[in-house]
Amino acid sequence: MLLANNNLCTSPLKPLNEVKTVSKNKQYFLKQNDFYPLVLIVEDDADTRLMLKYLLEIWKYRVIEAYTGEEALEMTYSQNPDVILLDYKLPKINGITTTERIREFPNHKDTVIIFVSAYSDEKIRDSVLASGANEYLVKPINFGNLETSLERHLKNNRNIERAENDL
Repeated sequence: MLLANNNLCTSPLKPLNEVKTVSKNKQYFLKQNDFYPLVLIVEDDADTRLMLKYLLEIWKYRVIEAYTGEEALEMTYSQNPDVILLDYKLPKINGITTTERIREFPNHKDTVIIFVSAYSDEKIRDSVLASGANEYLVKPINFGNLETSLERHLKNNRNIERAENDL
């Protein structure tokens, strides 16, 4: 069990031999990485955060949680998540400012950031994407779209890392 900034992470690292049923894309990803990807959920609504946590754990992701944008910055720096699921409206600093600050971290210019927000306004969506987010999903969440997005972005990031390492 990990404890980071008073946020409990109950998802232990699991070796590949514990993989039972996952999609073909996720199996490919897992074979390339030995451990399950770490997802940081940044959401001020406890029910939404809990629902996402349970869903991601079913899909075999490790999960850590943050309530505010400031906590997200601290946890991104200290925990190095593979993916950040981020709400637009957060206490203290909003999701856009959080994203811009994360992109300033040298090791997080390519970290996958997916916004999950109740705002469907195109101007907000455009601002979010301009801030450096990879994708913008509108609540209520379509779980199939979320799973597909996670797999696609993680696979793309791993291909980029492999290409850079080959140089």
